[in-house]
Amino acid sequence: MKNNVTRQNHHETSNRIPENVALKLCEEIYDENKRKKVGIWKVQCHFCRTTAKDDQREFCIFANGMNRGCPQVNRRYDLV
Repeated sequence: MKNNVTRQNHHETSNRIPENVALKLCEEIYDENKRKKVGIWKVQCHFCRTTAKDDQREFCIFANGMNRGCPQVNRRYDLV
């Protein structure tokens, strides 16, 4: 079991998300969260977009060189 967890953590942190895929997932998640009344993920998307001032290069997903700065995008990408 431990090897499986270690492998999964390694997979999640070592695979770079292609920029176009990261942006597509980000947009899908943002649209879904926008329709929610409340939620922590909605707040995260709002904060990300507000601080980035709609400059895509400043979105959370690009907070590191692997395009894995957003846990919502990471999770969705890892499920694919």
